[in-house]
Amino acid sequence: AALVGMSPERLTRFFTRTAGGYQVSAELRKTVVFAQHNVLKDAPFTRLDLVSCRNLLSYFQPAAQKRALSLF
Repeated sequence: AALVGMSPERLTRFFTRTAGGYQVSAELRKTVVFAQHNVLKDAPFTRLDLVSCRNLLSYFQPAAQKRALSLF
């Protein structure tokens, strides 16, 4: 259901069909780092191009939001 509306070209390029549906292609997975981090205590990486926190900052108090953004 999450792939409804995705173009066939994009589906073919980024996903592999499996018995249960689709899986993200190995090529795409190699370009993305999936990991847990404590964003307030230690900057996980430097020289970032993209940070995706999926609503994380909305759960922080304003001071913690500023600290996290300054680390990013």
